[in-house]
Amino acid sequence: MALTQMRAQHQSLLVMPLSDSISLGSNLLLRDSIVFSNLKGEPLAVDFHLRGLNPRYLIFEESTKDSLQLRYYTIPFQLPQSFSLKDSSQILSPARQGRPLREEDLFSLSSQEFKPFKGLSSQGSLSRGFSVGNNQDAVLNSALNLQLSGDIGKNTQIRASISDNTVPIQAEGYTAQLREFDRVYLELENPDFGILRAGDYNIISQNDYFLNYDKRISGGGIETKIASGESQIPLVVQGGLARGRFNRNTFQGQEGNQGPYKLRGANNEQFIIIISGSERVYIDGVLQKRGEQNQYIMDYNAGEITFTALQPITRDKRIVVEFQYTEQNFLRTVFQAQSGFESESYRTKIHYYNESDQENQPLIGEYSEAELARLQQVGDNIDAALISSIIPAAYNDASIQYRLIDSLAFDSVLVFSRDSTVQLYSASFSFLGSNQGNYRLAENQANGRVFRWVAPVNGVPQGSYEPQRRLVAPNSLEVVSWQNEVQINKRQALKIDGALSRNVLNRYSDKDRNNDVGLAGKADYSFAMPLKKAQLKLNASYEFNNPQFKSLERIRAVEFARDWNLPLNYLGAVQLLSLNSGYQRDSLKLQYRFQALQSPIKNGYRHLLQSDLITKTQLLKANLSLTQSSGIASLDNFWREQFNYRYFLQQRWWLGLESVGEWNIARALNGDSVLANSYSFIEYRAFSGLGDTAKSFVELGYLQRFDDSVRTAQLERFTQAQTWSARANWQTKFDANFQMAVYYRRLQILQGESLNDLQNSLTTRFNYNQRIWKKVIISNSFYESGAGNEPRRSFTYVEVPAGTGTYTHTDYNENGIRELDEFEIAPTPDLATFIRVFSPNVDFVRTSIVKLGQNLNINTPQKWQQAGFFKKSLSHFSSVLAYQLDRRNLLSGSINNLNPFTVLSNDTLLVALNESFRQTLFFNRGSARFGADYTFRQSDNRTLVTYGLEQRAIREQIINMRYTFASDFILRLRANSGVKNNRSGNFTNRNFDIDQQQLFNSLTYQLATKLSLAASYEYKQEQSEGEISNSLNSHDLGLELNYTAAQKLSALAQLNYIQNNFEGEVNSPAAYEMLQALRPGENATFNLSLQKTFLSNIVLSLSYNGRYSASLPAIHTGNVQVKAYF
Repeated sequence: MALTQMRAQHQSLLVMPLSDSISLGSNLLLRDSIVFSNLKGEPLAVDFHLRGLNPRYLIFEESTKDSLQLRYYTIPFQLPQSFSLKDSSQILSPARQGRPLREEDLFSLSSQEFKPFKGLSSQGSLSRGFSVGNNQDAVLNSALNLQLSGDIGKNTQIRASISDNTVPIQAEGYTAQLREFDRVYLELENPDFGILRAGDYNIISQNDYFLNYDKRISGGGIETKIASGESQIPLVVQGGLARGRFNRNTFQGQEGNQGPYKLRGANNEQFIIIISGSERVYIDGVLQKRGEQNQYIMDYNAGEITFTALQPITRDKRIVVEFQYTEQNFLRTVFQAQSGFESESYRTKIHYYNESDQENQPLIGEYSEAELARLQQVGDNIDAALISSIIPAAYNDASIQYRLIDSLAFDSVLVFSRDSTVQLYSASFSFLGSNQGNYRLAENQANGRVFRWVAPVNGVPQGSYEPQRRLVAPNSLEVVSWQNEVQINKRQALKIDGALSRNVLNRYSDKDRNNDVGLAGKADYSFAMPLKKAQLKLNASYEFNNPQFKSLERIRAVEFARDWNLPLNYLGAVQLLSLNSGYQRDSLKLQYRFQALQSPIKNGYRHLLQSDLITKTQLLKANLSLTQSSGIASLDNFWREQFNYRYFLQQRWWLGLESVGEWNIARALNGDSVLANSYSFIEYRAFSGLGDTAKSFVELGYLQRFDDSVRTAQLERFTQAQTWSARANWQTKFDANFQMAVYYRRLQILQGESLNDLQNSLTTRFNYNQRIWKKVIISNSFYESGAGNEPRRSFTYVEVPAGTGTYTHTDYNENGIRELDEFEIAPTPDLATFIRVFSPNVDFVRTSIVKLGQNLNINTPQKWQQAGFFKKSLSHFSSVLAYQLDRRNLLSGSINNLNPFTVLSNDTLLVALNESFRQTLFFNRGSARFGADYTFRQSDNRTLVTYGLEQRAIREQIINMRYTFASDFILRLRANSGVKNNRSGNFTNRNFDIDQQQLFNSLTYQLATKLSLAASYEYKQEQSEGEISNSLNSHDLGLELNYTAAQKLSALAQLNYIQNNFEGEVNSPAAYEMLQALRPGENATFNLSLQKTFLSNIVLSLSYNGRYSASLPAIHTGNVQVKAYF
């Protein structure tokens, strides 16, 4: 075909700044058609030349400085291409001819870099592996962590985050379930179809008064808008499996107790797992922030909240925690859909939400016919769905079992038993509260807790537990809301909301279904009137809900019930009328609100006045309110005031005054006597500060509070408290930063049995960071003190497949029973057949808390290396020091302990301790020829458990030396001496000390740049003292061969021959600690590992571990893993 018969095609390209070349494609280029212009279309002269046959590339003589527009013409014709029968790329170049073909040549010729997500921004990795051995089952491990983003074509954006980590066991928590931690999120966005989502994400309701939620699901959905002329019809549909259930805890703080505070589920479950990040925490109606540097921290696995020293907790603090927690009773589904119509002046929306338990898909096992009948019988009265948990069971030495006897005319009493010749029973016990049950917790064993029956006294139970369990009924909640919003004109707007709910508490029962449906509504009118240099806003609203209406989450203010003297968890019918007026001008803002409430238990009126004033020298904020209400038996008057004033004497110097007061007086309808629920308090705080709160400042404050309660039918002073506070943040030009927060509170009780009792608490936090002489010395210091609660930990050991646990069991007394003192941390994976799971416990003790930390790094200036003899000698030395202390003692006296090094009169006063100290002095730390270091290390860890205090302590000194000679030899020497201490509050066989000395020598020969050979000898001497004395003299001879080719291949082979000369009792905890899974006499270990990298981002790892002892069969363990990096 002739070129004249082809039609030229116009091409246009955008050239980005700093470009040095650009590809022109493969079609034939008409060279004279090339034109450059700027983005305005103005022609530009650009120096360039062309390269390639067609040509294919345009090369700029100088890199472009601005964006350019390139236009040119091509003809859809390619010049003749060369073809061959064989792949000519396999022909060796002249430089490679004459020598053997290497493996890397093949890869460079036939392979390209593996890019599975070419064109997208990606990062992450994928790994799959398994391990197997003759002393363990096969264990599979997989992990996927991937983040993707970019344009996949046709203006479609992708955003993805995928995490698939198969974790066989979650240990050291309140659950022992097999869990797969999968987190997948995929989002596609296109202007035509909107947004598609799939995976694990949160669905959030926006601007919907009665249908407010933030729910985490595993599912998918679509969000789009359909154009209709100048208007739009939004459409959102989402659904999936619910990952959590909402609940709200309200409680009063305890004097000087920072926590932890235990959170409970919707059915009063004591032990729950909270979904991370789902919580909202309020103190006195103010939202708090999570984090060590903020107000609180959460232990999501234990369901506990602890407040930091920056938020001191007192008996006056009102705490509200809203959260979602996991509930593994039934498969729970969520469906949500919304649509409407939007125009410039009108918007309507209908919103549907359904959250339901699937009654035919229980996750806790199938209910029996008797259990289903019980649930059908109780209807909505779920608290009555209690059944006995006593069931006959065959003898099992791995579980806690009982026999049934008659005792003191009481029949069917459970008594712990291990007698396999009698009928045994298993039972689970529920905590009912003090004097609500007939059983008490007697002891903790390795496989569970043992309960003991206690006879009632005068018909009053003396225990707190009963062998019964509460049946869980599947439930569902449907809510439909509709909204209409009209912008009448620029000044007026009307909004009407309505909602209908259907709340089924027990899907197994048809009883009590007449109260499932509820209704709610709200109308809101607003009017804005601009004035000269000011603005006036008016608003009127009316809302109601009947008693049956059920919302997903809280819809009104966090302290709405308290504002109206309603029960704190009131969810009944409400009618509320609000009239608001607001005036704003420059720095002044005034607002008045009138509210009228009607409910079945309270009717009343409320007046609120708010004012804000901001000038160059003054800040004023004042709130006043009066609530007058009447109930079935009382008349209430509730006055509240909040006042905050700050005056700036200078730009960086201020004085301030705050006050908060409440007077809540309830009187009987038929008299003037003050009812017992009346109270009042007033607190004043004066403060002064200097500096800039964004940089460096200091502020001192003094607070005084008086509380009155009802005594002899009138208010009398009950407590008075004083608080001194100091806050500071100091930043210097010398690279130093100091932060301080100190709160000292003195509480005096003036009534009751604690008359004139003083309670003092001091909550402090100090941080000091310093860098001296251009980072020659770097110091970080931390100190914190306070008071809190510490639980008495109890735990059980659960057997898991070999290789998936963390503990191993040794039957020291050979009685065939797993006991708590027979479990050790597994030294090798094949012995790891148990995990430790904390058992539910409600036993807390008050503690005094002190935390201390110090890190210190010392290096000499680099210029000292070229200085005189003295400084040059010092330049070879450097030092690192790290000290951490977390100490909790039983709280005694009138104030918490501040001294972290206080000597206790009795070890039983210590509740928990985590202390570690490590200091290392380096000589020639970065030298390749000769270097040495000396380390002193000490640690002490103590934990309070139900049977006493457990302690593990280590104290040791280590010297390391390395010397390179003859360029290919490296000599390493290590000597250490130390003592290990182990103490247990209830098991004497675990009370021992091990004195150890160790000497290690190795010589490494670098055979080539990639291959090295090492020989080593280690001598170890250990002596244990305690209930049983043991001694060990160990000789360890080793060989190591190491091959490393950078970024391609690495291989390591290790062979060790160990001769253990042991005297003592082999079957004891001390001996197990000394021998570390080896046996007396001759032992050998062999380790082989291989790692190969393919295509620059795929890594194959192989490993083998063998252990041989003269008196035991050989143990073999292998592992294979493939990992790809994106």
